[in-house]
Amino acid sequence: MELLDVGVCSAAVKKCKVPEFGEEDGISRIPDPVLAYIMSFLPTKDAVKTMLLKPFGKLWTTMSNLDFYVCLFEELPTTPRMNRWFSFVDHVLLHHEAPTVSTFRLKFGRTIYSSGLRSRKIVEKIDSWINFAVRKKVEVLEVDIGRRCGYEPIFAYHLPSFILRSDTLTELNLASCSFTTKVGIHMKSLKTLSLRTIVLDDTIMEEMLSGCPSLKTLTIIDCQGLHLLKLPQHVKDLKITKDESDMSLLEIIAPNLNSISVSGAIDYVNLKVPSSLSAAALDFFRGGKSFISRHRNIWLLLSDIKHAEHLRVCHWCVLEFAVRECNGCLSLTHKSVVVETRPSRWHFLGIVSLLWNSPKLEVLTVFIESDTFLLTWDDRHETLGKLPSSQMQRTMKFNEICSHLKIVNIQVHIVNSFAIQLVKFLLRSSNCLEQVVISTDGCGQGDQLSGYHIEKSMRLYEELSHCPRASKQVIVRLRGLKC
Repeated sequence: MELLDVGVCSAAVKKCKVPEFGEEDGISRIPDPVLAYIMSFLPTKDAVKTMLLKPFGKLWTTMSNLDFYVCLFEELPTTPRMNRWFSFVDHVLLHHEAPTVSTFRLKFGRTIYSSGLRSRKIVEKIDSWINFAVRKKVEVLEVDIGRRCGYEPIFAYHLPSFILRSDTLTELNLASCSFTTKVGIHMKSLKTLSLRTIVLDDTIMEEMLSGCPSLKTLTIIDCQGLHLLKLPQHVKDLKITKDESDMSLLEIIAPNLNSISVSGAIDYVNLKVPSSLSAAALDFFRGGKSFISRHRNIWLLLSDIKHAEHLRVCHWCVLEFAVRECNGCLSLTHKSVVVETRPSRWHFLGIVSLLWNSPKLEVLTVFIESDTFLLTWDDRHETLGKLPSSQMQRTMKFNEICSHLKIVNIQVHIVNSFAIQLVKFLLRSSNCLEQVVISTDGCGQGDQLSGYHIEKSMRLYEELSHCPRASKQVIVRLRGLKC
């Protein structure tokens, strides 16, 4: 796909003089291909408005990216709002002059549910719009019907069968709609497929995968009905979110994956992945007593992905390390680990246990969730009991638990004692440590920390001054302040 000839455009721009006062504006001198390229980054609704500007004129009729989102029309009157939206889409497509369309997105919202329009009329419109996109040899297609509440779609929509036989599609994103495989699936150019809140079964999924020989990336989010997901050799990246209301076990067989991300009810997922897996991420949405009492496959999942070079785990997985406290028996081979954790004693022990089981770890990144309005594991859950003081003391005496650990990045909303204690422990436990960065950048709202929080952070930072190597290896970055 070629959006514009950069060489031609750059040469044309060089010939343009910077206008002096009173002369024609500079925008009028910009070549049309450059203006069209700029317009491709605008929402379609805003791009059409450029017809009122002399330099743009009818350039909106040549846009290659068409993005129609109902919620962009929220300011319209309630009763005729959807009619005006339908008229707008029809108007844009009727006047479209470009021979092809690169991206076509169609996204609905709850607005349409309260519009009073009949589903039949809506379905006919969508079919005609998608047919337009296919005739224009669309490469990226997104159809998101939206949900009314829970799992129920706003209205029933069945995807036209000709979509599943497109030769030009390279990316297909579907949400809250249905489709059939009876007419056969053949999308030879499709590389990326995303399915969200769609009822599937093993047969449909198998036919979909076999009909897309070029597929590399597969995303499945909250799709019920799957029990066995067997990926062919050509699929390299998998992202799956298991619907937490779906209690059925899902088995994933992926012989040639490079990366995998599993979230949601991951304790109902069984993995069979290759030892050559490069990156893995686990995110368990819920926990509590039910999480502990079920004792499902969390530890087995960690064991299955132990060969991944890069790992990301949520705070529930960190607690699993704390519960197990298996000193070195898992033998993880990760070189880079990202941990999402909470400021509690159990999470501290979980991080230490994770380090103990990761002898080849080189880079550790820790995201510490804010403890504001957040009860810790020790406060709410009695399943684990209290952390024995002897256990914590023994933990703090570990020496060189990560013989290869070089870089540590700690992201926290406000520098707290948990972060400081973790840094102290790492400084004492790793002789190869080169740099520790404690940062509040990008954590929490606001550009600056308050004076109180800065003062508190500085006091905690002073505690590190007594630790060996702290002055040379520890960097504290606060919003608007660097220590």
